[in-house]
Amino acid sequence: MSITLGTIVTALLVAEVVCAAVEFLHDLWGYCVNAPGTLCTAEMSETDIKMQEQTRDMIHETFGENIIESVQDMDAAQRIKSAQNLIQALQKEYDLDVKVEFYGDDRHQCGFYNSRDNTLNLNVADLLSKTPERIQEFFDTIIHELRHAVQWKAIREAGYWNVEEERSKAWATNFANYISASVDPKEYAIQLVEMDARTFASGCLEGVF
Repeated sequence: MSITLGTIVTALLVAEVVCAAVEFLHDLWGYCVNAPGTLCTAEMSETDIKMQEQTRDMIHETFGENIIESVQDMDAAQRIKSAQNLIQALQKEYDLDVKVEFYGDDRHQCGFYNSRDNTLNLNVADLLSKTPERIQEFFDTIIHELRHAVQWKAIREAGYWNVEEERSKAWATNFANYISASVDPKEYAIQLVEMDARTFASGCLEGVF
């Protein structure tokens, strides 16, 4: 079988398209193509970075410079009130109107955002813990789950948070095909919306504790 120049050109064009598609998915979804199994971070926009800085400032304004010691010195009522104040400040900054509900569950489900009724559900057991790691995780959960609220609002409201249409559509597609951690922990962790929320929260808390 003879191979013509046209066949070679076509093959090269197909290869180029495939490579471009892989690079696009890598940039959009964060898959580590060079390190399979490694969780990657999502790319943050200028608006994201600005909000991360403002989030750090609001955490310190509410809890002082030494967050863990400040929380540990509070009684239960003070901890909950301070957390409510922080969430209220964050919602104002993020232009959100999310209902907040606390629950106690020492099985260690940190919390979740429910898009159907627009509620942020937080495990107060983490906040009331004496363990620094669990207190820190409570702050991470607040920001992580509020980020999901941001994602949903960006899907429903064009231009919100300066999110580009391509990204909001990708988030919508991910949520439509969402994989819960109970079904497949690995696939759950590498979903676009989860990597984005994880990256945003991590950036907000960088240097805070």
